[in-house]
Amino acid sequence: MNSNIIFPMRTDELNRIKADRRIPLTIVDMLFEILGNMSGPIRKWYYDEDEQTLYIYHNDKGFSEKDEKAIQMKNSSGDNSNTVGLNGHGIKLTVDRLLPKDKRCDIVSINTRRTCTIGHFDCTEWTDWGLQNDYDDILQKMEINKNDGGSFIKIPFTNEFHDLYMSERAMLKTKALLMLNIKIAEKTVFFYWNNELQHVDKICPDEGCVTLNVDLGYDSKSESLHENHKKPFLMCINNYDELDDSIKNILPSRYIALGKGTLKPYNMEYKFRSFENLTMRLNSVETQTNTYFDEKDQDGVLVYINEESIVPEPLLRLLGLESGTLTKTYNGKPRFSMHISKDSIIYFIPQDKTNIKLTTKGEHIHRFIHQFGTNYFTQKNNSIETQTDDNNNNETQTDDNNNNETQTDDNSDDENSDITQYTSPRNNSIDTTSSTNIFADICSNNEAPIVNEPKKRGEFSTSTKDQALLEYQNNKESIDNNHNGPDRCLCCDRILKRSQQVGGHIISDNCDGSTGLDNCLIICTRCNNNDIRPIPEKMIEEWGVDHINTQRVEKYLLFVNKQGKNIIPNKRTELLGKGFISQTQN
Repeated sequence: MNSNIIFPMRTDELNRIKADRRIPLTIVDMLFEILGNMSGPIRKWYYDEDEQTLYIYHNDKGFSEKDEKAIQMKNSSGDNSNTVGLNGHGIKLTVDRLLPKDKRCDIVSINTRRTCTIGHFDCTEWTDWGLQNDYDDILQKMEINKNDGGSFIKIPFTNEFHDLYMSERAMLKTKALLMLNIKIAEKTVFFYWNNELQHVDKICPDEGCVTLNVDLGYDSKSESLHENHKKPFLMCINNYDELDDSIKNILPSRYIALGKGTLKPYNMEYKFRSFENLTMRLNSVETQTNTYFDEKDQDGVLVYINEESIVPEPLLRLLGLESGTLTKTYNGKPRFSMHISKDSIIYFIPQDKTNIKLTTKGEHIHRFIHQFGTNYFTQKNNSIETQTDDNNNNETQTDDNNNNETQTDDNSDDENSDITQYTSPRNNSIDTTSSTNIFADICSNNEAPIVNEPKKRGEFSTSTKDQALLEYQNNKESIDNNHNGPDRCLCCDRILKRSQQVGGHIISDNCDGSTGLDNCLIICTRCNNNDIRPIPEKMIEEWGVDHINTQRVEKYLLFVNKQGKNIIPNKRTELLGKGFISQTQN
């Protein structure tokens, strides 16, 4: 006998069935398996309490010959490209659990007038189905016209599952609407629950939504890569040119390298080789905007195939969220949806959908969602809040000196700090580039800021300050090689201890600077010191327009698109034109 001949292993079917019955399935898993095998624009779910039987109808085109064979086989799904069903095995597991031992599931293809039954991993042959039959009463009760065609399924329930269904039917209805929320909202599916047409809004609303159509792949000469290759995992944003500038400020390139903890551009060396396409829809909304669902049913990532969710509750891993906990991470409630294909490799999808897991590549994608979402939505929503505050700013303002964020000089820290450039060369000198009146027109029409009638300083939220720190940590290496180690103050370059970190206003509150992320710069307490000047002005006045500290702040503001980014370069151009500084100083 030739030992080199390879052939498939045989299956011990009895032991295989025992193993299948050990797969954990909740009643929600079974609901998703049944709904996931439906197609067609009209879908009806009808549970008869007296008969303890579930009836399912959808007006698809009936069953093809391939469908008929698939129904009689394990791990075969037939022509299911328009459904959520994956391999055809989940529905067989479900039927086996729900059916009493002496009952069977009836399946009818109304279009082709064919019928068969399946049971506990067994089946009958397909036979002709006459127009006169035992289903007339239930079809009439479900308001189904046989002439409309479609597919019809009858699943009797055990006493145990009947009791469970009756006690959980309100929750099950909610989960069904969660699964179909997009199609119901867009009216591509009309879903009936015991003859009542259901209505629900999208969990991830269109308004304010960021849509990214992306390909995942690698930069490679060859189309095929060795399984142990070290190529960086890349995202290609196919609709990059159509994105708003506020999004491009955070996503600086069509190609983004994933898995490095930063949102940095990637320069292609060879050719992008795609292995998967998907669409992300990312939104952040106010709480209780979709009151039909609990917050825990909406917070996080819902995963969709063919616009139907395959997860009964959102995934939270690596998003900085805790289940059921109100979070300010995204300055609102995160409504994220991932639209994947059935052969996606970013999620591990078992039969029990409650246990869907991220693959390693999926973890990179969720980290990207967290990084982008925390930057974009915090900045966007803070900007909206600032505009609202400006329109309604009639409240009495109090002295800036009463601000809780007042920081005092802490000389004792200097002994333990690595100070490279702290002492300002401009503190005790007068120069044409450091006049205290140079920037008076930033705050008003060529008049110095009024400081004898101070107002209460606008405070950054904790979330905004956290995002500003994360933004600095993600981009510091691109600004200054000296900043690739411990965090340092961008203004003075001293090591930035946690106790010394302050959210400084780039455009000062006295000059109506906002409390959004784009106006927040993490600096040390000494450089902040309740200064009422914009930070770019302060840098030029205290250090000089071409000092390394001023240049570093200038570069950072431009790189991350902060407020006041043009103040330093504009002032340098002005001083060059007036001959106050020479071109060689640049």
